[in-house]
Amino acid sequence: MLLRAPGAALKSYGVTGLRLRAQYEMRRRLGLYQPSPRIQHVDDTAVSSHSPFDIDLDRVCTALDGDMAIERAERVVNGMHQAYRNEWVRRPMSADEWSVHPALRSRYPLEPWWEMRRYLSLDPSRGDVKDVWEPARFTWVFDLALGYAVSRDERFAESFWAGVESFVDGNPPFRGIQWSCGQETSIRALSCLWGERVFAKSQASTPARRAQLCDLFAWSGERVADAIEYAISQRNNHGISEATGLVALGHRLAGVHSAANQWLNKGARWLEMLVRDQFGEDGWYVQHSLTYLRMALEQLVVAQRVLVAARGRGLSDVAVARLRAAVALLIELHDPATGDVPNHGANDGSVVLPVTTSAYRDFRPAITLAASTFGASVPAGFAASTQALAWIGAEPLDRHDDASPKRVVSGSSGWVSARFNRTRVFVRAGEYSSNPSHIDPAHIDVWIDGDPRAIDPGTYRYTSPAPWANGLSRIGVHNTVDIPALPAAIKGMRFLWLERPRAAVTKTDQSAESIVLEIDNRTWESRGVSHRRRCTLSESSVEIEDEVDTGQRSLDVRVHWLLPADMPLPEISSPGGGQLSVVRASPTSVEGWRSTHYGARERAASVTFVITVTGREKIRTRFVATNLPRDP
Repeated sequence: MLLRAPGAALKSYGVTGLRLRAQYEMRRRLGLYQPSPRIQHVDDTAVSSHSPFDIDLDRVCTALDGDMAIERAERVVNGMHQAYRNEWVRRPMSADEWSVHPALRSRYPLEPWWEMRRYLSLDPSRGDVKDVWEPARFTWVFDLALGYAVSRDERFAESFWAGVESFVDGNPPFRGIQWSCGQETSIRALSCLWGERVFAKSQASTPARRAQLCDLFAWSGERVADAIEYAISQRNNHGISEATGLVALGHRLAGVHSAANQWLNKGARWLEMLVRDQFGEDGWYVQHSLTYLRMALEQLVVAQRVLVAARGRGLSDVAVARLRAAVALLIELHDPATGDVPNHGANDGSVVLPVTTSAYRDFRPAITLAASTFGASVPAGFAASTQALAWIGAEPLDRHDDASPKRVVSGSSGWVSARFNRTRVFVRAGEYSSNPSHIDPAHIDVWIDGDPRAIDPGTYRYTSPAPWANGLSRIGVHNTVDIPALPAAIKGMRFLWLERPRAAVTKTDQSAESIVLEIDNRTWESRGVSHRRRCTLSESSVEIEDEVDTGQRSLDVRVHWLLPADMPLPEISSPGGGQLSVVRASPTSVEGWRSTHYGARERAASVTFVITVTGREKIRTRFVATNLPRDP
């Protein structure tokens, strides 16, 4: 296994990524990172007349559901925050609470940030570090801002400034868990840049407080700039977050911090490279996750606004074209009624630009922000978020006629969205030049009459006692075929996969009666086993035929479907027999569960059909509109 790691790492991170990672590891081991700020106090308490973080409070007020905005802001004033945009929990209020794990009540030491690595492991005995970082992202500031837009209540401004004061007092620069991650540092700084402008005219915004926040901005810029090579090397949203942080902080501290212009220019160069590397021409995102795609787009909305304000130009036309394709992808996949998208890939609960009162799984605000910022046209029927447009002071979106939408939309990265009247499917069947988020070759989501019938399980937690430590990423809980004797992927350290699955959509046929998709799952091809899926959408049913050929070997083949708890079961059969089982919310395994929000899980139904195959066998699964619930 160790012999495979270098090749897998090269494939995942590339020469540049490995070089930057080696540079990071050398500096970390030798303690060569900056131990303290170069500038302890920044001489800048003036409020500039214009900033890309300005908002029109009156316009935002008009667009909001005022009662909901006030209710959310009141919760924050009362010491709460909505963790992962889902559960309201207590947030740190005093300086010493920022270093305490909220579940374990254990305290992290205030060691230099690069020595905190042992606390960032996936060891469940240390707890999930994301629970400590989550309130320190300061995204609860947006709730205060929206409440302030409606009411101009000084308590909301006071809560923002009190939070900044307690954070600065409890987290000496470059020491402790809250400085251990450059991405978290950047997200926090960006939230505070918005807060600074929203509350600029508040009585609570005293010169002393503004000076303290400016110091925090300077420290954040120095921390990110000193170690951004680690984020870039990961080839994921960390690099985009940190480069956006450098651009924004460089612009904010221009003429105040000696390195500000360097940060701005460096961040802009990285962003151009990162967008071209991480977004496919079809809009697909490098982390194979729709949640991470949203997160990256939200950061790039901020970056583009700052770049245009600072330079008069933003990302290149090539980069913008890829981001417009990402907008089109999310529009195609979202549910027009709810804004939800398939729960595909890792789902870590991130919403870094929560500028509306919309729910976590509503992607329409992010789509609206990105479409407006990057000039993407949206279908005439798309329900744009007026709250999001008000926040960035944008005009209504450009629209195009969608009277005859395509029934089949696909991307070169290996995905297909197909709709036939009452039925709909989303198919993921691609290859991986980067680390897969989940192991799910030829996975299919199914909807009938707008109801989800076969779903993606989500994530739950990255760090948790077995079996929940990223347990929903494995092939066995996805809507596909699993051959337990032949692993579909081989895991290396942390998030690195040494071997990855392979699949492709090879054919799409459309007629007046149906849509037929053919999928070639090449995961076991080198081991002499073939798997082909044929998915047929008709007026009121979706039928999937799995043909598996094991050659001369006798292998157990497992077809799995995950259903919402209250949905009827599909019909599953094979000429060769087989055994059907249904597991609902298993108390000892990950079977029968799904997670639509990070850290939360809910009951579902795992439907499994197992058959021993020697040679060739076909397994047929059929979802129909008139099915009635039944147990085996």
